[in-house]
Amino acid sequence: MILGAGRPHRGVDPSALAFISGSQRVLDWVIASFGALPSAEFHFVGGYRVEEIMRAFPGLHFTHNPDWASSGPVGSLVAAPISDVDTVFISYADIVFSPDVIDRLRRSTGDVALVVDAGWKTRYPRRGNEDLVHAEKILVQNGKVTAMGTELELNHANAEFVGVARFSGRAIASILRMTQADGRLHRAGFPELIGRLMGAGFTVDAVEADGEWAELNEPQDLATYVLRTKAETLEKIRPLVRRSKIEDQVHFSVGQWHENSQEILSRIQKRLPSDRLVVRSSAKSEDAWGASMAGKFSSVLGVSGKDTAAIAAAINEVISSYGDGAPDHLVLVQRMISAVAASGVVLTRTLSHGSPYYVINYDESGSTESVTAGTGRHQKVFFAHRSAKAPGTLPPRIQAILESVRELEALLHYDNLDVEFCLTLTGELVVFQVRRIAVAYDEQRALDEEVEAALSSAEAFLEQAMTPRKGILGSKTIFGVMPDWNPAEIIGTKPRPLALSIYQHLITDEIWARQRAEFGYRDVRPHPLLAILAGHPYVDVRASLNSFLPAAIDESIAEKLLEAQLRRLEANPHLHDKLEFEVALTCWNFSPDLGRLYPGLLSEEEGRALREHLKKITWNAILSAEMHLKQVERLPIRQSQTVGHPLRAAERELWNCREIGTIAFAHLARRGFVAKSILDSLVREGLLDSRDLECFLRSLHSVTKDYQVDAHLV
Repeated sequence: MILGAGRPHRGVDPSALAFISGSQRVLDWVIASFGALPSAEFHFVGGYRVEEIMRAFPGLHFTHNPDWASSGPVGSLVAAPISDVDTVFISYADIVFSPDVIDRLRRSTGDVALVVDAGWKTRYPRRGNEDLVHAEKILVQNGKVTAMGTELELNHANAEFVGVARFSGRAIASILRMTQADGRLHRAGFPELIGRLMGAGFTVDAVEADGEWAELNEPQDLATYVLRTKAETLEKIRPLVRRSKIEDQVHFSVGQWHENSQEILSRIQKRLPSDRLVVRSSAKSEDAWGASMAGKFSSVLGVSGKDTAAIAAAINEVISSYGDGAPDHLVLVQRMISAVAASGVVLTRTLSHGSPYYVINYDESGSTESVTAGTGRHQKVFFAHRSAKAPGTLPPRIQAILESVRELEALLHYDNLDVEFCLTLTGELVVFQVRRIAVAYDEQRALDEEVEAALSSAEAFLEQAMTPRKGILGSKTIFGVMPDWNPAEIIGTKPRPLALSIYQHLITDEIWARQRAEFGYRDVRPHPLLAILAGHPYVDVRASLNSFLPAAIDESIAEKLLEAQLRRLEANPHLHDKLEFEVALTCWNFSPDLGRLYPGLLSEEEGRALREHLKKITWNAILSAEMHLKQVERLPIRQSQTVGHPLRAAERELWNCREIGTIAFAHLARRGFVAKSILDSLVREGLLDSRDLECFLRSLHSVTKDYQVDAHLV
């Protein structure tokens, strides 16, 4: 008897029709669990939108409770034709449970038996106090229910009513007499009914659910119920998945193996008639909700399915790896998958912050354990945002993996999963393991809404950035982390806000462009060098390349150069960290770089004009070096004068760094690039041996050289 007359606690659709996988509903799961009863007749008592349930499950017997809006579970129970039955098993329609629960309930001997959960207070992590207060609490003593009710004190109750019960024919007759004598009982719940039965002399057995159930009021509850040991999890979800396959299995406890190993070996060979088997660990502690011991225990692959001695040896090896000899650890045996095209692991959120991305680590070597064992040499990683829906643009293998993982998330009502899989050569996706990501995210966990907002902002910025901009040349831009002032090397790709803001203030907001304008290049101010996308700094390469164009060059020449440079970098992304030498033409040297990098781009006259402008910039760099060296010498004097309130002193220090230190450093560093370009051109033209150049560079005194000398001395 499935009682589902009332409205759902959440939402508007009947609980029985709630999908817990792509095509599996709560009622499908309940019916499958009641399959443990021989020759059972299923009956559904409905009310709220019962017509929809009748259409979805035409094979069920239905009773309509016309008073569903005002009556309680007792009213729905007695509305059904139960007067002439020997035994009635009942279940709420908004819960799921395993066949083992029904099997234990069937074997109870009393007239009344309730399935209870002694682990009710910690059924899932962070269960709220309000939920505990409203639970149908129970006091169990010596296996019998002695008190029941939502009003029971939390510290007095020691179990919770699951929503599954069994009544004998004698108990049913008593219930019918009670409800006929007192119509108010129709509006009651099971706590009041059980209280009256106990008052009438019935004893009520308590049957432990042992965690094998869940209700639909909290996503973690369903996930905690399903995600248990490796073997138990796979067994639960195997009949429900459609987008993937889970191999049939035989699993048993260590205690059962020690008691009757021959019977287990016989069962394995009968149920899994395969040439090759895999014997896998399934320890109780391996995939616990709060922690994981993945990889700690042994699994044995490629075991001959016809060799009982080999199977027994593999089982004993797995059991030995548990170490503690606990009898309740499980061992899992399945058919070995052959013809593997790819295998790996999918995380449905990132490990670091729980960000909303699928992370697929996979290997196409044919091994089923190269990723999980860390032995793969050519592993690939694919990231996909959880809301991304682009089936036509994804590789077929990735699409198949994502579809199967999304089905598992829907099945579990949970999106924090770690899924081990393989793809066969025939395109079939086989799931080896499903468990919760064993990371306790701290307060830094990324909120999905915040990530979505950051991505939307970045998308809007990029759409605007990829259009012509006033004040700089180029129809579009390129972003990178290594060109020009190389933020990846100086502050990293994920800098803290303070580091980023100081970097911008000292260099990339204005100083970088001012220095180049003073040097003789195009003045691109007020364009900043950096664009910040979701906290990541990127160099605006279009602005950077504009800043290396000679200021006096004809606009048409500048336009041709800029577009050609962007095309070259786009076609050769490995040049991002060689922008000044292999993309931009920043100075005069002894090598015909224009012809080498951009043959035929400019006419002979345009080329001569460009070289003359670059020669002036280069000559100016040589003549004015002394001025900026003297400017650096002023910095220690200015720093010694920084006194007063710490905040004011810090402001003055920043000003000194920017206006005296950074600007002078930028000028001197640019001269270093010019010098390096000239020296490299001498090597290219055969005027200088590369080994001599290397020796010369190594002889120069620098801060880096001081570090190297000090390190050698240590």
